[in-house]
Parts: sequence; structure tokens; C-alpha cells
Amino acid sequence: MNFYLPEDVRVVRVFPVAAGFNARRSALWREYRYFVWHGWVCPPHLNGRVWWRKADWDVELARGACRLLEGEHDFRAFCRTGECPDRSVRTLDRVRLQRWGAMSVLTVRAPSFLMNMVRIIVGNVDAVARGQRPISWLSGLLEGEERNRSAMTAPACGLWFWRAAYAELPDMKALLS
Repeated sequence: MNFYLPEDVRVVRVFPVAAGFNARRSALWREYRYFVWHGWVCPPHLNGRVWWRKADWDVELARGACRLLEGEHDFRAFCRTGECPDRSVRTLDRVRLQRWGAMSVLTVRAPSFLMNMVRIIVGNVDAVARGQRPISWLSGLLEGEERNRSAMTAPACGLWFWRAAYAELPDMKALLS
């Protein structure tokens, strides 16, 4: 199968599933990771794979923003204008920030997302972590504010679909042992 795929797409494992299985609708949750490189120089091999943000983040402010985002909220301000459904309440199971040197990695896990939601989350965390907006502003956005009250949408280059969980698939740990 990999012979027929573009170089940036690979099949790693194959599992038998029921006839009605749908990779998108059958997922219990999805996890995205967003990579941000801070500093005046970005290594060339990361170009196009991370958001090169020259400004550094206050890690504690960023982690506070992440904690606030977890749980059930109205994420209307975190959806692309004109693409938001009538019901914009979502539950984020996990929002974490890890930091390795100049690299920040934001992990976001939820059963479902709104259009551009993860990139807008990153843009809002960026605004708080750089001291441009207070955490109270972010808290207000989670009460169903409109998109125009929110910060910028982070660029697509740092966003990676990381993994998804399915009830129909066998236990991965058992398969890897």
C-alpha cells in the first residue's frame, strides 16, 4: 500500500474492523499536537513543521491557560467564523504543555473539535503566554463569546494529528508486547 501513497503518508498497521466502521465517526477521542519553536533561529529541518514564534512564552501562564481550557465549555470563540454550528459546546479531555529547550508542544485531546479549534486554542494560549491578554480574558471566551473577541489563528504548519482511540480496535499494548 505504501508504494501507492505520497511520501508523507504511510500505513504502519492494519486492523480488521466491522463493516460499519468509520474512522472519523467511530473515534472515541482524537489527539492533536501543536509544535512551536521559540527563538531567533529555527533549525532548517524544522522549517514548515513547526510554528516558528520568535517570542518566548511564560510557561506558567501557558500551563494556566491549558488547565482553564480543560473540561466542558462553549468554544464559539474558538471556531472559524461562518463555520460554527449551533451547538458549540465541546469537552476537552486533555490540554497539556510540554517544553523541551526552545520547543513547546501543546497536546489537545477531545471526542470532537470545531473547525480550526486547535489552531485557535494555540493562538489564544500564545496571547496569554506572551502577556498580551490576561487569563481572565481567556476565561470569558469560554462562555460563548464570538470569534472576533478571540486571538489569532495559529498557522497550520505546527499542527499534527497525533492519534485517535477506537473501541473496535484491539488493545495496542497487547499487540506491541
